[in-house]
Amino acid sequence: MILNESEWSDKTSYLTDVVIVGAGAAGISLALELERKKINVILLEGGKDLFDEESQDCYRGKVTARDLPYGLYSSRLRFFGGSTNCWAGGCGELDKEDFIYRPWIKNSGWPFAKTELISWYNKAAVFLGLDIDRIRNPEKLKNMPPFHGFNTRILEFTKKVRFKHEFRQDLEKSKSIKVFFGANLHTVNRMSDTDSVESIQVVSFNGKKVVLFGNAYILACGGIENARLLLNTEKKGRKAIGNAFDNLGRFFSDHPIAPCATVIGVSGKLTDFFLNSRKFIENKKGGRSTPFYRMPYELQKKYKTLNVSIQFATQEEELGAGEISAWKIKRLLSKSEYSSIKAKDIKNVVFNLSSIVNSIYDRSVNSGRVALRFQIEQLPAKNNRITLSGERDSVGLRRTKLHWEFSELERHSLNVVIAYTAKCLQSANIGTLKLDSQLIDDPLDLPMDLRGGQHHSGTTRMSLARETGVVDENLKVFDSENLYILGSSVFPTNGWVNPTFTIIALSFRLANHLKVTRF
Repeated sequence: MILNESEWSDKTSYLTDVVIVGAGAAGISLALELERKKINVILLEGGKDLFDEESQDCYRGKVTARDLPYGLYSSRLRFFGGSTNCWAGGCGELDKEDFIYRPWIKNSGWPFAKTELISWYNKAAVFLGLDIDRIRNPEKLKNMPPFHGFNTRILEFTKKVRFKHEFRQDLEKSKSIKVFFGANLHTVNRMSDTDSVESIQVVSFNGKKVVLFGNAYILACGGIENARLLLNTEKKGRKAIGNAFDNLGRFFSDHPIAPCATVIGVSGKLTDFFLNSRKFIENKKGGRSTPFYRMPYELQKKYKTLNVSIQFATQEEELGAGEISAWKIKRLLSKSEYSSIKAKDIKNVVFNLSSIVNSIYDRSVNSGRVALRFQIEQLPAKNNRITLSGERDSVGLRRTKLHWEFSELERHSLNVVIAYTAKCLQSANIGTLKLDSQLIDDPLDLPMDLRGGQHHSGTTRMSLARETGVVDENLKVFDSENLYILGSSVFPTNGWVNPTFTIIALSFRLANHLKVTRF
């Protein structure tokens, strides 16, 4: 059942088994799995059915960043389906090394090994219509080119991208799931002597208020908002829920992404390699894949680097009218600035599709020049954090304040990977690497096009001890008996890959835990 604000009943309170705050990838996948286990759910979406400026405005905030541009408003979406409304659908597994403690990376290590998630990754693959064997064994794929010296990783693209469309019928027909649109979490009522939750109050934009009672409560609002909502629970004389040791909101990380160099090809070898490495490889279920490459763990350990993945991409120089319009639209979509897309740009793309394809091929392949792009794991640094500003949103909650900066370990890791890539390209006689101009001038500088991957992580991190984290290995908030947090905010480290696939795996794992321990 799905209820808009106007369809809420006159009831002032509801009783259910589980209350989930957030109807994005995490919340929807968890709700559907709990339904399968015959557990009643109320699923709350603070936004509405469609994009709405009033709701999206709640995501505005202040950013202080030493090196990196960042948009709190534009990096996520606040309506039914959450940020799956701008998700490309890329899915990949974290490496087994992402889960272990690495002595050169402070605060690294998950509370469990990757083996704990294998069965849940399998389930997530079925849920998204993916072939897990393709993800785990990219070397078996036809036309998948090895890049000698690197380990090949796969980003598999699901067709089940827009959760509001893919799973709407399931939610509408459900007798055990009630979805509330425009239901903004406002107040968390705690027990008198613990962080356990007695009830929560939600408010709509038209002024309705409802109190919800459940046996378990789950925050599933993303890597930024989970922390903001909990920080807003601080009351006079009482710390925010989950913040007994000042870890709440800390360890924020993303995936800095940028082109950093140009590959100048040798004879026709770059052409062959580029065409194969950039080709989206079709699978039997109609999806597609694209390869990434990462330096072997033994070398990460030797050179004390983070887990950096690289990709080969087309360059953006000497663009025709159609290409210029295509890049404009791509950039606006990545920033969720849909209203800024101009009709003439759409027209340019539609009427120049053939020339766009031919131009990309001619410029980037036949010319023997392609770009090297990186996606880098971030150091889980305590000073990268979410706090609250003095300004309040329309619901009455204090807005987000984010501090984010690039660490010396990230600079070092990038430099090592660039140098190693150059060596491997030359050894394979594929080409030579020409650094972007600002990196030539200063190897410790950062690429001008550096941006966040919108993979917000770490602000309610998992830990084995309450002194070093916010939630335990079962995603339960320390010092609470019934409050859980779901999403990439619980990731202790964010590894090489986009987080959504791992988030959904954790959703199924949490559903199983709730069934076994509480119902």
